[in-house]
Amino acid sequence: MDTPLFQGELVRLTAVDPQKLAEPFSRWSRDSEYWRLLASDPAFVYSPQKAKEWLEKILQEDVQNLFMFMIRTLEDDRLIGEVGLDGVQWNHGDAFIGIGLGEREFWGKGYGTDAMRVVLRYAFNELNLHRVSLNVFEYKSGLQSGGTGAQISIPRGEALGSNFHGYLARGVGERTMSQEINIRAIIWDLGGVLVRTEDFRPREHLAASLGMTRTDLEGLVFSGTSGSRAQNGEIDVTQHWENVRETLKLSPQEISAFQDTFWSGDRLDTALMDYIRSLRSSYRTALLSNAFSDLRRAVEEVWQIQDAFDEIIISAEVGLTKPDQRIYQLALERIGAEPQEAVFIDDFAWNIEGARTAGLNAIHFQNPKQARSDLEQLLDDHKPAGK
Repeated sequence: MDTPLFQGELVRLTAVDPQKLAEPFSRWSRDSEYWRLLASDPAFVYSPQKAKEWLEKILQEDVQNLFMFMIRTLEDDRLIGEVGLDGVQWNHGDAFIGIGLGEREFWGKGYGTDAMRVVLRYAFNELNLHRVSLNVFEYKSGLQSGGTGAQISIPRGEALGSNFHGYLARGVGERTMSQEINIRAIIWDLGGVLVRTEDFRPREHLAASLGMTRTDLEGLVFSGTSGSRAQNGEIDVTQHWENVRETLKLSPQEISAFQDTFWSGDRLDTALMDYIRSLRSSYRTALLSNAFSDLRRAVEEVWQIQDAFDEIIISAEVGLTKPDQRIYQLALERIGAEPQEAVFIDDFAWNIEGARTAGLNAIHFQNPKQARSDLEQLLDDHKPAGK
C-alpha cells in the first residue's frame, strides 16, 4: 500500500495556518530550552499577534523556496511543532531544513524522528532535491535536531563543524549522489572576525562626551542612513564622515580626532591571519566585507593582509551588502566555487543566514578558537575520499 506523502507512523504534516500556529508558537517561544535548541539567535518572546504577523510575512515573502508545515500527531491531531525546508537552491538541488517540537511531552519519543523522515521523503522524492542541511545545537549518537530531542541516523550524514550537519539524500530518501562535495573555498568577514574591537572604552568615553550611548554612536557610524549608504557605495567615505560631523556638530579638527578615537580599540588578529595564510596552499580564500570605500587602502597599507586572499570583495566597491543574495553569488563567481563548495565565516547571524540561503556552508563566528575548530571539523568531513 502506498504511504501518504505527508504522513508518517506517528505524525502528519499539514499546511501552516498562521491563526492556529500563532498561540502555540507564542507559548513555545517562552521556553528557553526550546529556543536554545531551535536557533542560535537570542531568545525573543512573541505575542500571539506578533507570531501571526511574522508567520504571514514569511509565508508571503518566499513562496517559491519555502515549504513550511505544522506537525500534528496521528493519535489525536494535536499540534506539537513545525518543520520546513527553506532557501531551496533549485539549480543545485539543495535546501536547509528546520524543525522544532514545542510540546515537551513529545520530546525523545520518536515524534521528531518521524517528522524528519516525512519531510526528507518529500524533499528527496517529490522536490527532487539531492541534499538538505540542518543547523544542529546538540549532537549525540545520530542527530538531535533543534528542539525535538529526537535522534535520527542518515547514512553519509556527518557532523560538519560543531553545530552544522549535512545530509546527503541516501537512506531516508531513495536518491544518491555519486560523490561527496568537497570544500574548495573559504570566505571570511573582516569586522568582528579578523579585526575586532577588543577595547570598548575609547568608544564609551567618546559616546559619553557626546551625551549618547556607545550603541547609538556605533549605529550612527555603521548603520545610520549615511553609514548604510556609504557601505552600499552610494556615497564615498569622505562624504559619510562629513555627514557624521554635521550630525554631531563637530568641527573639521574634531571629526579627525573622533575617527582616531573611534577606531583606537580595534585590533587585527595576527594569529588568525597567519592561519588563513596557511590555508591557501589547499583552498582559495576571499574577504567579503560590508565596509566603506577606504577599506582596500586599510587592507593593503595599514594591515597589509592582502596576501592572505585570492579575492577581496568590499560592499562599497560592488554596490551590494550582506545579506543580499547577490553579494554571495558575486563572491562565488570571483573565487570560482559552487555554493556547496564554499564556507563563509561571519559574526552576524543575519549574514550567516543569508549565506546559508544562498547555499553556502556557514560558520557563525563567536571567537577564534571556536571558529577554527568548527572550520577544521567541516574541512575534515569534506576531505576527498582516500585523503
